[in-house]
This record gives sequence, structure tokens and C-alpha cells, in this order.
Amino acid sequence: MAAVLGRVVNTSHSGTTLSVLAEIPDLTYTFQRNEIGGASWSVPFTHPQLQRVSSTGPTGFGPKLTDFRIGVSSTGATGTWETVFGGICGPVGLQSGRSTVAVAGVDYLAWLDQPFRFDGYLNNLKTEADVASYRVNKTQMVSIDAMVANLWDAGNPAESLQITTSYLPNPGAWSANIVAHIVVLGDSTTVLGHIKEIGALNDPYGFEFWMNYDKTLILYAPRRVSYNGAVTTQYFAPSINSPIIDMKWSNTGPIATTTIGEYNGYYRNSRYLNSRLVYRDWWQRVAFNNINMIIKNFPKGLDAAVDAQGTHDRNPQHQLTISFRPEDVPTGGDPLFWFRNQLGKIVEVDSEDWFLPYHRIDGKFWIDKQTLSNDNVGNWTCELGLEQIYPTDATPP
Repeated sequence: MAAVLGRVVNTSHSGTTLSVLAEIPDLTYTFQRNEIGGASWSVPFTHPQLQRVSSTGPTGFGPKLTDFRIGVSSTGATGTWETVFGGICGPVGLQSGRSTVAVAGVDYLAWLDQPFRFDGYLNNLKTEADVASYRVNKTQMVSIDAMVANLWDAGNPAESLQITTSYLPNPGAWSANIVAHIVVLGDSTTVLGHIKEIGALNDPYGFEFWMNYDKTLILYAPRRVSYNGAVTTQYFAPSINSPIIDMKWSNTGPIATTTIGEYNGYYRNSRYLNSRLVYRDWWQRVAFNNINMIIKNFPKGLDAAVDAQGTHDRNPQHQLTISFRPEDVPTGGDPLFWFRNQLGKIVEVDSEDWFLPYHRIDGKFWIDKQTLSNDNVGNWTCELGLEQIYPTDATPP
């Protein structure tokens, strides 16, 4: 199979192409679930586009001055390039003894990592609206859309960045109301932080999210699949997948086998006898402060929150990282499959005899992180950061 090619397109804030950087070394980009994704690459001083004078200066790119798109193609022919990652140019560095410009960038989720913009920050406080913004008995969609829209200034588009939202898989998944979500003037929590807080609610309110290259914030409620209905995207095992080049596994044991949840003097607990008998009775205390999780059908909301935390933490915490050559994995004739964002999907991994006689890894894992890296000679590596999925009735191994 022909090698997949990669390139970086530098753009203005409005999306106008400023330069196209093809055949650059060290191109890497990372998708992260519920976190800001990043990218990095190097530009040799000899690259022809580095000499081009443009409206943004002789380099054509700079931190927060320009945006970028990463494209891939299986042939390099005109019309075959597909954008897989987009964002804002970040730090640029030079070092004596090196003949390249080191460039880093972040995806557009970084725009939401700033405070809610109250009028009171710029003007004298006048009304209650200047002090707090809140949505009472509304869906998450209402609160999230209000916060995202707050960071877009339609009257001054050159000074702003417009993020749109897309709620998946269907409207019914977002129909449940939250009791309240409050943003207060002076609060140091960013809009991204508030979205994380809402997403951390227990089902049916919890969700996961990521940013697309086209400035669309994708929100998926609830998690894409449950364990029982988990559809495996790919099966990895050394005997059948020659592209696997590295596998790293760690087991830190359960976080706790008894979880004590507390809110405003009220306590609930989640205990599991099988885990306590195997690992001893390790305790942890977790303080909850989300008003919706506590007030909704109290004390059932607190019970559900503690149970969700306890169920996760009483299992052994298995973290797995696998690396493979993305072009060589069979994907039904789609050579760019693993170059696209596959966060939240599920892979099944069997280590077979790699780590015997100590342990055999054989289970299903969420994709939490996905990194594509290209070396100086065109070889790609895909690294997946994986979190093991446990059935709700799992017993300790």
C-alpha cells in the first residue's frame, strides 16, 4: 500500500490559505476526548514556503496570528486531500544549531478555555444579569449553547471565533432537563470548564465531546455505547495484526473498594463485597458540589453519583497504549480510517502470549486518546490511549 502523505495548510482567521507546507518532518496531531487536542511539526529553513512574503509577514504563520489545517492523502493527487485536524497556531520556537522552525498548535476547543464574558467585567455593575447567568430546569443543550454563543461577537467577527454545536446521536438523548447551571461573575471556571462540569453528571445527563476541524463542537450523549452493546471497531492481536509495533499496559489496582460521597452534610456510600474481599476495604471520600446532581430527586441523585464513582473506582485501573502502522491495518479499503478522529469508539485487544506467564490482556477498551505521528522519512505511527471497559456486574480478576 502506498504511503499516506501529510501536509499543513496555514490560513488566516477567516480561512484564507496563506501557505501550504508539504513534505515537512515530525508532523504529529492528537485527538483527546473531553480535552483540547494538539499538533506539532517542523519547518526546515530551506522550505520554499518559508521564504514567501505574505500579509502576515515573511513566515506566513505565528502564534494566535494564524490558523492551520492538517490534511492527508493516499495519493497526493489534486482533489484527494482530506482535512483531519484544524486549529490555532501555538508556540513557535527557534534554537541555535537547528535549521528548522518548531511549531505547535491546538484545536479550536482552546477558544472555549476562557471566562464567560459578563458585561460587568467591562462596565459598571448595574443589574442582576451582570452578576450571574443561569439556566433553570433546562436541558444541557440550552446551557451549553448559551455559553458557547457568549464567546462569539457577531458585531466584531474579526476579533472573535464562532463555534457551532452538534448534538448526537438524536434529540431524545438530550431531552432530560438539568435543575440549574449557574455561572457567576468572578468565577475562574472557563466556559470549557463549565461544559466539563455538565458532562460529568450521571446518566442520563452525562456526555462526551470533542472538536472537529471545522469549528464544530461535537457532543455525544450518553457515551456512544454501553459494554453489553459494544460494537468493536477493530480487533488487535499480535498473531493477526503485524502492524502492532508496541504495547504498554499498567495496572494500578482499584482506587477504592468503598466510596463515601458527601454533599452539604449528607452522606451516601457505595460498597462491593467481592472487591473488598480480594483487595481489602480501601476507603475514599468524594465531595460533590453540582447542584443538579444533588437536588434532582434527592437523595437519588446523590446515590446515583456515588454509585457511578464507586462502580468505576472499585475495578482495577487498567491503562493500555498500543502503537501500530495505520496504513497496514485492514479497514475495508479505507486507507485514511485511522488518520481520522476515532475517539470514544471501542477496540478489542488480546496480548496473547506477549506478557505470559504473568498476565494476558484480553478485553474491550474505550479510545481516550489518538495520536498520529510522521517521522522524517514518511512513516506513520498511530498510538491509541485506551481505558478498559468493565460490565456493570464485573467481579475482580
